[in-house]
Amino acid sequence: MDQKKLSNDARARGTLIHSIFEDAFTGNFNVNRYSGISRDAAIKINIFANQLLNDYDFVASEAMLYDE
Repeated sequence: MDQKKLSNDARARGTLIHSIFEDAFTGNFNVNRYSGISRDAAIKINIFANQLLNDYDFVASEAMLYDE
């Protein structure tokens, strides 16, 4: 597999997983929405995301943080 294809595949997978987490955090998870990942994997990511929500206080999503 060439490097460009490998990079594109990794980026697509990361975007998909990000989408599942975002949907889980906002209550919009729908297991039938995600192609490119197994149904079982999508469900497990959703369970993990919900566990994070139960274990930690939600502060902000994708907020820019910096220290001068």
